Amino acid sequence: MRLWPAMLYRSLNKLGERGLIHRIAPPDNEPEDERRQYYALTQEGRVRLRDEAEVLARWAAAARGLES
Repeated sequence: MRLWPAMLYRSLNKLGERGLIHRIAPPDNEPEDERRQYYALTQEGRVRLRDEAEVLARWAAAARGLES
C-alpha cells in the first residue's frame, strides 16, 4: 500500500476532528522546518489505540488457532 500525502493529511485531519490527536510543538532538538507538523495522542486517542490493539491481538490469536 502506498500512502500518498493527501491520504496522510486527510487521515490526520479526521483523527484531530475526532479528538484522538492534537498538534504539538516540535521537539527542542529538531531543526526549524515550518512544513513539519508534530502530533500526539490525546487521552481518548490512547484509549482507542489500546482497544484497537486488543482487538487485533484477539484476531491474531484466532488466526494462529489460539484462544484468548
